[in-house]
Formats: sequence, structure tokens, C-alpha cells
Amino acid sequence: MKMEDAKFSFNTHVEGYNERLQSVDFLDMYLNHISFFCFSVAEKLGYFFRGAITIGQYYQQQILNQDNIFIFSQSLANAVILEEKAKYPRVIISDILNDYLQEKNSKKYDDPIIIFDKYAVRCLNLYRTCSSKNNKHQEQVKAKLEKISDNIKRKMNTHRNEPDVMEKYIYLVEQYNNCVGKIPSMKDMQINIQKY
Repeated sequence: MKMEDAKFSFNTHVEGYNERLQSVDFLDMYLNHISFFCFSVAEKLGYFFRGAITIGQYYQQQILNQDNIFIFSQSLANAVILEEKAKYPRVIISDILNDYLQEKNSKKYDDPIIIFDKYAVRCLNLYRTCSSKNNKHQEQVKAKLEKISDNIKRKMNTHRNEPDVMEKYIYLVEQYNNCVGKIPSMKDMQINIQKY
């Protein structure tokens, strides 16, 4: 399966949206869950997500039964537009969400959940769980990163003659190498792009 063929979409709606999402702690937890989910899928299945996250009001209506829900939202439309611009496997964070978090949150993080990639695009930090501050789980983190590395290398070998797909995996390698390069005990785990 080519990377561009694997497109996943999920929409989360939260009961009590206004009350819960006013909490920066809730949003931080939500972003961490999405980051961990994307990291776990990359590790276990070798799929890498492309998407976008934003916030805003929405309208929902049940149609016929409780399993069929119609949702209308400008923020959902905005997330789709951002996702289409993503090009690479990354989860873009909207300006609206980032501005809201900065306005409401006074905490400073050593290992932020929102980062800028090399293209100066604000993204979800998928490798936050791999922080060098997380020393007590270092062996587990190393094993997970090795699986992600193996998945990336396997797919790069498979798509070696497809420049458009390889460009996306090179982006992934750069993100991966940036992560492991920050952890002194894992610097030797970096992927050598020159082999591909």
C-alpha cells in the first residue's frame, strides 16, 4: 500500500464541548492521546498519519437513530483544508488552536506537544513520549523506536523507485532522526538516508 493510499479520517466530538475544551489541561491531554495513538500505529502497523487539528463550534443532529449523526462545523472544514495542505505525514495544529492554548496556558514545557517542523509548519509532536526525561522507560522507548525505524526502512525499500512516495518517507526519516538525535543513548539509531 502506498502512503498516499492510506488515508484515515476520524472526527472527535466531545459532549460538554464548551465546558471541557475551555480547560487547557483537557486539550493538552487530548493532544497527548492523539500523539500517542499516531506513534503507536506507526510502531505496530507502520502507518503514518497526515491530518490537522483545530477547535471551534459545531452543530450536530441525530438522523433516524443515534448511530447516524450529522455534524456541521466550520472548524471541521478548516481541518480538512489544513490536512490537504499537509503533504507529508504529520498532524498540523491550526493557528486558532495554538493561539487559544498560548492565551490560556502559562505552563512552559521542556518537551512541547506542539512543534515546528523544518518547513516552519506547526505540528503535533509525535515523539513526545520519547523524551530524554523519560529515563525509567528508556528500554521500552528504544524498542518502540526500533520498530518505527524498521517500518520506515521497509517501506522505503518497497517504494524506492517512486519519488513522490520516497519524498514523504524522507520527511519521516528526518523527523525520526531529529527525535533519536536528542537522546544521547539513542543517537546510533538514526536512519542513514544515503542508503535509499
